[in-house]
Amino acid sequence: MMFFEHLYPAPDWLSQRAQWPHSHCSHFIKTPRMNWHVQIMGRGPVALLLHGTGASTHTWREVAPLLAPHYTLVCPDLPGHGFSSALQGGEPSIRSVYEELASLLKSMERKPQLLIGHSAGAAVAAQWCLSHPLSPGEGLPALIALNPAWLPLPGLAQWLFPVTAWMAAFNPLSGVMVSHQARRNGAVERLMATTGSRLDEKGLACYRYLLSQAAHVRGILQLMAAWNVKDVADRLHEVKNPVLVQVGQRDLTVPAHLGRRASDVLPQATLSELPGLGHLAHEEAPAKSVESWLAWLKTLGAAGSTPAAR
Repeated sequence: MMFFEHLYPAPDWLSQRAQWPHSHCSHFIKTPRMNWHVQIMGRGPVALLLHGTGASTHTWREVAPLLAPHYTLVCPDLPGHGFSSALQGGEPSIRSVYEELASLLKSMERKPQLLIGHSAGAAVAAQWCLSHPLSPGEGLPALIALNPAWLPLPGLAQWLFPVTAWMAAFNPLSGVMVSHQARRNGAVERLMATTGSRLDEKGLACYRYLLSQAAHVRGILQLMAAWNVKDVADRLHEVKNPVLVQVGQRDLTVPAHLGRRASDVLPQATLSELPGLGHLAHEEAPAKSVESWLAWLKTLGAAGSTPAAR
């Protein structure tokens, strides 16, 4: 694999910084196994925002300014995604990503009181809830799970998806080939349409750049190959945190019924459905999404469970 490394240059931050959403909030922070790109903004209790497979910090471009008056936002690019490096010395499994993320937050001296995870990011957030030790007197952080990838996909997809991802991840040229395909006219638009979401031009431009980068595509494939949602699915009933499960009813990536099933298992879950929106609902309707999150958080604050949005 080392022979092919020259085909996977890191995305060029210097060339993208001027147009990348909220780049003035970007930081690069090293932990033992990787170099993170993290955006930090806002004030108040810490909220950790975790994007889904194939995305990056740009997925929060419209959400972040609406949340920043209420929370200090910590938004990392997951391993191998965006401008973060790949995870060194092992595969990016859900637990491995959580462990390196915990190292990141520890180095920043930040303790999240709110977790917001989209799709695969929600799986890492659930792992955080299951695994992260609490200090004496520290309350459980609230979790907002957006179209969470917690349960195996239905039908043949549950067998074909991981096998295909594994084969692609271990083909040393797969990232290069897929990134070349993504550069074709209309390819990214067609891919986004399969999520059931309709994105604005700014969002599409970010995905066009990322999916044209072989290193980012390789990061996607490696994450998919290492992902075993069964580990999280089997333990959802152990998540004692208050959880808002929000699903887009048009989601074609993680069907809404999987979110409904997961919410039935969680001890303290509230289900919220967004009609007419897809897998990237928070990008399609950021104001509507954040309004619903803050309203839910206020109900928790009234009960004294977690800090409410001011």
